[in-house]
Amino acid sequence: MSGDYSRFTFDPRRRFAAVLMQQGRVQLDSDWNEEADLLRERVRVLGLDAGGAAWVAHLTTPNAFLIGLLAGPPADLSIGEGRLYLDGRLAEVFAGEGITYLNQPFLPDPPPFNPAVDTLVYLDMWEREVSWAEDSRLLDVALGGVDTTTRIQQVWQVKRVEPGNPAACGVDLDALFPPSAGRLTTSAVAPPAPDDPCVLPPNAGYRGIENRLYRVEVQVGGPLGTARFKWSRDNGSIVSRVSAIAVAGGQSQIKVNRIGRDEVLRFTVGDWVTLTDDYRELNGESGQMARVVDIDEAQRIVTLDRAVPTAGRPFGPTAADITSRNTRLQRWDEQAPANVLDADGLMTTAAGPLDLEDGVQVSFSVSPAGGSFHVGDYWVFAARTADASVEVLAQAPPRGIRHQYLQLAAIPAGATPSDCRPPPPSSGEGCCTFVVHPGEDIQAAIDALPPEGGCVCLKAGLHLIESPLVLQKDNVSLHGESLGAILYNRRGTGLLIVSQALHDRVHDLVFRQGEAGAQPVIQIEGAEDFGLSDCRIEMFARRDSVGLFAVASTGIDIANCTIGTPNIGLWFEKGCADVSVTGCALDMPGDQEDQTTNVAIVAREMRGFLTIENNIITAAINGIIVNDNAAGPPRSRARLPRISGNRIQLGVNRQDETAFGIDVAAPNAIVNNNQLIYREGRLIGIRLCGSGSSCTDNVCIARTREVGLTVAIVAGDETDGKFLPLERIAISGNILEGPQHGIVLAGVAHADVSANLLGRSAVPFGLGITLNQSTDTMVSDNHILEPTFGIFAMSGARNCLRQNRIDGGNFGIGIALEEAPSVTECRLTDLDRGGILMLATTQRSTIVENRLIRCGGGVDRAVAIGALIVFGEWHVEANEVMDTGLSADKAGPVAAIAYGIRGLYVLEARIASNLVTYSDASTRDPAAEDRALLMQGLLDYIIDFGDRRLEIGFPVQICDNKFIGTGATALVELLERQINDRIYLRFERVMVSGNYCAHVTANGNQQSATVHLLGRALTISSNQIKATTPGFPSWQLNGRRGPFIGNISNGPTLGRAPANQFPSPENAFNMIV
Repeated sequence: MSGDYSRFTFDPRRRFAAVLMQQGRVQLDSDWNEEADLLRERVRVLGLDAGGAAWVAHLTTPNAFLIGLLAGPPADLSIGEGRLYLDGRLAEVFAGEGITYLNQPFLPDPPPFNPAVDTLVYLDMWEREVSWAEDSRLLDVALGGVDTTTRIQQVWQVKRVEPGNPAACGVDLDALFPPSAGRLTTSAVAPPAPDDPCVLPPNAGYRGIENRLYRVEVQVGGPLGTARFKWSRDNGSIVSRVSAIAVAGGQSQIKVNRIGRDEVLRFTVGDWVTLTDDYRELNGESGQMARVVDIDEAQRIVTLDRAVPTAGRPFGPTAADITSRNTRLQRWDEQAPANVLDADGLMTTAAGPLDLEDGVQVSFSVSPAGGSFHVGDYWVFAARTADASVEVLAQAPPRGIRHQYLQLAAIPAGATPSDCRPPPPSSGEGCCTFVVHPGEDIQAAIDALPPEGGCVCLKAGLHLIESPLVLQKDNVSLHGESLGAILYNRRGTGLLIVSQALHDRVHDLVFRQGEAGAQPVIQIEGAEDFGLSDCRIEMFARRDSVGLFAVASTGIDIANCTIGTPNIGLWFEKGCADVSVTGCALDMPGDQEDQTTNVAIVAREMRGFLTIENNIITAAINGIIVNDNAAGPPRSRARLPRISGNRIQLGVNRQDETAFGIDVAAPNAIVNNNQLIYREGRLIGIRLCGSGSSCTDNVCIARTREVGLTVAIVAGDETDGKFLPLERIAISGNILEGPQHGIVLAGVAHADVSANLLGRSAVPFGLGITLNQSTDTMVSDNHILEPTFGIFAMSGARNCLRQNRIDGGNFGIGIALEEAPSVTECRLTDLDRGGILMLATTQRSTIVENRLIRCGGGVDRAVAIGALIVFGEWHVEANEVMDTGLSADKAGPVAAIAYGIRGLYVLEARIASNLVTYSDASTRDPAAEDRALLMQGLLDYIIDFGDRRLEIGFPVQICDNKFIGTGATALVELLERQINDRIYLRFERVMVSGNYCAHVTANGNQQSATVHLLGRALTISSNQIKATTPGFPSWQLNGRRGPFIGNISNGPTLGRAPANQFPSPENAFNMIV
């Protein structure tokens, strides 16, 4: 349907290039519609000039609109996917649409195809306006049903015609379907003089009181005097979607979405309207004319004066069909007696002039003589009140509908289709300076090129050479006609040397080495801006074979090449800079028994940028190596290397030396989005040895039987006991799968290891994340499955482990010989041998807000959170420890003794706000010596000064915890050991407050108590202690001094001498309930 516009101003003869907005001015739809018309016409003409009147995008979609037979039933025609241009306009079948002749988007209900009859198949392209009436998705629901813009839709239809004679290509479709001959002329005339001489005549010209855009549209086609038309003063924009049609008593009730936009722009009784839908419009058929006789505003029902349809294609039989066909009702403005109307409210075309209204007149004609008007022909013209003007059309052809036709196929009766589409551009020898056929001298052609350069093209076939071609000229293009052009050297002495040349290009050639040789197939020396693309390099596998060797060259671009069975695929040596390897496939010789090693891509002594992206490497021992010193500490001078999007499959490394999937020793390297698969052997998937580098979003998959010596990602290097100085490394978003070790940081400072996924369910994994002498490193948000050790940090400082998850496996987190470690917000589940364990740490060692479930079920003594020797404060707070010593499988192993939190030889400690519990405490044997908390201090040292003494010791704070569990003689216990009369291994000061203990007990011995405390002095307050055995002692204080106040217990307090009681009497300040 047509839109609500003010006027159309585009005229290509005015040669405007763009429309520019000015500030503070009125915005007109006509300006921006002119901008759209400018761009559309520019694109159309560009397509016309570039490819001609009709062309197929043969380079990208050569089968576009290729017609094929589909046997059916029913018999059908396939339509090839792709793009075709006709008169500069695009017709496209998208991949996967499955479009056929009987199932195409713009031709509903096409006539059946009869393969037994000669048939011409052609493409019909035209444009139509789409408003909300045709596509309700144009409405934004936020506007409450108000429409905004319209669209121009490119319609293409694959049609067929039976010519009545043998089908063949080359039919003149313009003669078969001639364009409309209709022409229209507009005018504005003076009114007749009034009869009353005292009345002044009105002004000449347009007399309307509103600015209007008139639309004249042909409803019934035919010659001049037979064709009939309708007109609108609003461009036919008064329209509504139809949701139901009911016919009764010779009238039709039409359910519409809206009656109108206001009191003027609406349907009213007496209006002439057209009822149509997509089936009629797309098949070139007129809508049904009728007149409005009644309107029910509340129900939005428009009653028409006749039963529809009176003729032609029926409308949808159901409400769903009516909606899916986008049925709509459109208002027209012709009125009797101002116009001479027939029974359908139409006017007959005539030479005229014919009066429309308010001084507007139109005249019709045809060109050429005897021609006809077509259904849907329309003209638009503006009328303005300010100057009483009517836009001048002088024998103007229709603004639309303009059809373009192209024959696609000719199908003889019972035969296969002939392709009638535009053929691809003709090929010749093109612009090459020299074309060399097989047997001719290629080197002579290269040498004969002028100093300014040129092109040498090798025709398809086998080109035999006895020695390498030498390319020493600038600006040379050496290429094959196709990959059927094969350069063959039977002597194994190489095929191409590029030396001291600028801006040379080599592409679309096959380089085949006939014998195994030590010379590189392609050698580049001192070149600048050299490109090798779309080539194949084929050679024999031997220990010293090299595909391409480059030295002292700048700006090397290797793209989309295939290299077969080299020992070294691509080798960039001293002085190379600005190297790019993209989209190549390197098929290495693999793990042959006599193969020492091989490497797909190696870059040494680089001095510039390096990019290695989107390559496929198979059967390699080493994948990509960027390292100047393979025998010692890694280093590289490559600048900002980027290794991305490669797929690398490694063979078995049978040597003692470590092999690498990707090894980058340059600083500021980016290694991302690579996929690596490897098997057994001493191997590292990815290694970074340059500061400021990142390893992100890679996938490393080990296809091994056991963990062995395979490591997925390593940052750093240790040679002769010395670590490489390395800092600022980011390792994140990687997926590591299969039996292997995960991520190792060796001597790295300020690293970030985050959001990695290591391991898979039910498959053993090695060490998940290992920090060796690393400092100030953040390990966070990693998920580790079935590890031997989830995270292990050793001999480092200030490393932070945060929000990691470890599920299954043996050990969760281990920290040894670390300075100020921190473990926070981690989740550990179903670890057979232990949860979070610290050994010989210094300064403050933090374990906060972790959750540990079912840790240690596979060992004799289970520890969820543990420490052995802490030279500083052990801070354990807000952790949840559940089901320690149990297994996920109820029939699985159970630890003999379970410790929720155990810290031995700890200098000082703060144990606060932890929950140590069991989901079902009855699963533990109350006779087992379990402990929810077991602690022992490191040093309490007494120095005597005669009349006085100095005691050097450290405190433990146990506050606000909830301890629930079993323990034959205690649930919570502090230990001490006396070395001599001056040295004790214990806490000097013990503070126990705000704790809740629920002790599942059996009958204890004389020393049994829920809480068993030792230390020089105790402060005990505000605790609540209970046991399941009546009378089971709540406290054993071992005769130590200190206040005991505000506690609630359900058993007696042992070891409390009256002399040590404070306050006194204690029973007045504590309760037993």
